Amino acid sequence: MPTIKDIAKRAGVSGATVSRVINNLPNVKPETREKVQKSIDEMQYYPNSLARGMRSKKTNSIGLVLADITNPFYAETAKTIIELAGRHDYSIILCNTNNDLNEQHKYIDVLLQRKVDGFIFASVHCKDPSLDPVIASKVPCILYNRRMLQNDHINYVVLDNELGAYMAVEHLYNLGHRRIALVRGPNTFSTGRERFNGYLKALKSFGLKYDEKIVLQGKYSEKQSYDAAIKLISSKDRPTAIFASNDLMALSVLEAVISSGLRVPEDIAVVGFDDIEIASHSAIQLTTISQNRNMMAEIALDSLRKMINKESLQLPVQVVLKPMLTVRKTCGSKNPTSRN
Repeated sequence: MPTIKDIAKRAGVSGATVSRVINNLPNVKPETREKVQKSIDEMQYYPNSLARGMRSKKTNSIGLVLADITNPFYAETAKTIIELAGRHDYSIILCNTNNDLNEQHKYIDVLLQRKVDGFIFASVHCKDPSLDPVIASKVPCILYNRRMLQNDHINYVVLDNELGAYMAVEHLYNLGHRRIALVRGPNTFSTGRERFNGYLKALKSFGLKYDEKIVLQGKYSEKQSYDAAIKLISSKDRPTAIFASNDLMALSVLEAVISSGLRVPEDIAVVGFDDIEIASHSAIQLTTISQNRNMMAEIALDSLRKMINKESLQLPVQVVLKPMLTVRKTCGSKNPTSRN
């Protein structure tokens, strides 16, 4: 592998000049810079980013820690973050935790050793000790989609999940549904807890009785959501509508309803949450609560970049975006078959 000395010899300049070109420093004549760059390209020299980071105290790298890369919501937001980061000359180190705190802790240790300039987390639990080393290190970090519930100083960009769930139940109520089931997410995540609270708030607001028999845990798992939906469908007093706490769970609910020989929305209406791209597919047409996922990702990356560069920014960054109801074909019209 060529060295700076090799590049300098080929270009007929000093090693210091080559270093100035590599680090894009001033006081290099344009023709000299062009000659050095040509030698770099011809010899396929790649600067040691870690060594450069030790000198500049920056590595131009950001750790992006996701909960589940197989979930399109995370894949889609990661794509936005990676594209925006590239425009600002940052590289993204992507880590997938599978919602496992131990895995997250391991990734954090590795990223701290790699001297990343900042962290973006879309994987945190409500109580999350794995973030303690990041907080102690004072490396800038921001959360998106999920947040911790016991730290007022952590930066985050999230949706008003409680309002979103309320809107989902309100929509079903306005269509005439009175027995509305929930396939929920776990309380260990702010999204699961807040969406459940929104469901409860809506039931109370519309005078509907809470029935624990039609509130089942889906754990953000497609299989568990399918099993929960089958149980709801098979019950003697089955619900006329099912609200699922995210779109992947809602897709599993749809599969369960259809595989049971029932019709959507004529027999059972279904609402999801997130509005992932596949939700709008012509064969699915899922009614869902939309998160502005691109805006969420953009705010997270832009805020972190400003923190890294010590630009003017009011801290802590705590942004709560408004949800939007996106009505498609899985809900139908008023007056569903009643089992009140």
